[in-house]
Amino acid sequence: MERDICEKMCAEFKVSENNCREIEKYYDTVILPKIKTKYLSHLVASIEELINRKMLEDNKKKLENIDEALKSVRRYSILLVPGNGVGKAKTYSSRFGAAVYYNPKNETTDLRILIAHELGHVVSEHRGKTSSDNFSNVFAFLAINGKDKFYKTKAPTFQFESEVEIISNISALCPILTEDQTDISRKK
Repeated sequence: MERDICEKMCAEFKVSENNCREIEKYYDTVILPKIKTKYLSHLVASIEELINRKMLEDNKKKLENIDEALKSVRRYSILLVPGNGVGKAKTYSSRFGAAVYYNPKNETTDLRILIAHELGHVVSEHRGKTSSDNFSNVFAFLAINGKDKFYKTKAPTFQFESEVEIISNISALCPILTEDQTDISRKK
């Protein structure tokens, strides 16, 4: 981050430059690499929730409140797993979850399409339908086109004019009333 932005954050959030840089380093080296492998994560989470809801509704006699159960229980998970030995992408499913294996050497735009296609197989199977490439291609189109439309039309409304505006909004919504209390660079 630029020095003036770091200084502004230090002043507004009452943190030391050392702590600010330490958080930035952690975000850049630990969090961002994870985010980069979470292709279509909103879609994955939505499919998981739909399948989990159906599984819970199938057992609703045992549960009083499905919405509360959904908050605390995840019965079905979808894993996205990079694997160099994979051709393009492949899905393995069970009644408890699915693993979508993909080749990380593919271009990011191709990976999104391949993963969306594989998620189409997962959705098809859990709708009780025979999985087909035809269905999965239609599903991939709808998923990718939906994301593209979101990025083009809705995402800009979530963007700020500048980094200073972000800092100001955070300060206004989450004011810091005391000085920095911890040096995060020290180990416990």
